[in-house]
Amino acid sequence: MSVELNVLGTCGGYARQGRACSGYLIRCAGSNLLVDIGNGVLSNLQNFVNFFDVNAIALSHMHPDHYVDIFSLFTAIRFFPAVIEPVPVLAPLGAFDFIRPVLSPGAREAFLKVFRWIEWKESAAIENRESVLAGDEKQDQAVDLKITGMDMFVDKMVPGYADKSIQHVGPGPVILSSFDILPARMNHPLDTLGFRIEVEDKVIAYSGDSDVCDSLETLARGADLFICEATFTRQVKDKGGGHLFAAEAGKIASNAGVKKLLITHVWPLFDEEVAAAEAKKEFDGIVEVAREGMRIEI
Repeated sequence: MSVELNVLGTCGGYARQGRACSGYLIRCAGSNLLVDIGNGVLSNLQNFVNFFDVNAIALSHMHPDHYVDIFSLFTAIRFFPAVIEPVPVLAPLGAFDFIRPVLSPGAREAFLKVFRWIEWKESAAIENRESVLAGDEKQDQAVDLKITGMDMFVDKMVPGYADKSIQHVGPGPVILSSFDILPARMNHPLDTLGFRIEVEDKVIAYSGDSDVCDSLETLARGADLFICEATFTRQVKDKGGGHLFAAEAGKIASNAGVKKLLITHVWPLFDEEVAAAEAKKEFDGIVEVAREGMRIEI
């Protein structure tokens, strides 16, 4: 059965003219996984599927160019005339703290009905857990979520720390819809996840935003498709922290033995073809530049 990637948004930081920021749709056997939903992604999503046909969402981190259209999707689903099952959203630990201030109490309640909010953490305990839990709130409660390989638990949090309906999972992979997703923490100033996504014996690796790190290479090992940020080119001498030169993306792809490299998140002031050429110098396999509207069969 074929697996298809639809490219919805590719720009790093802000959108080029007529383009959008990070967003990718992975489709297989009637299941639709949306990976990141930056500025302009919702509009492009509807060129491929209806917004109410998204089965799950994975957010790499909470910089606006990777998540901000979640508010538009919330509005579309909230006021849709038919009832839609809550959409599971997998995000880094603490992600909802970025969402909460924008929403009124009523909208916050609706948001957590529209989305089944799931936050992933590396360790089996939340930092400072004892300081934020009190009395009966310390007792864990299991929920119906498929987890493979590791234990899963939900923390019932005290008011002011997190909404009680938010689920905390990890470490280990998470199954959402038809997709087996292994998150890994990336090298970025804000807590950021990369994803290794397995479906129908195919592997898609996604870097999110990251500087060079061991976990990025491990995540991409042997992937059929590696979607990797290449924010900077050698058009500048120095790069900003938490991002890759295009040549570094190519070197990681080569070390990881991926079949195909799709470079993305090139800063709008830089030439994407230059980025591709720099990546190709380090990687002998297929290199393409991600652009909105692309369909890639994997």
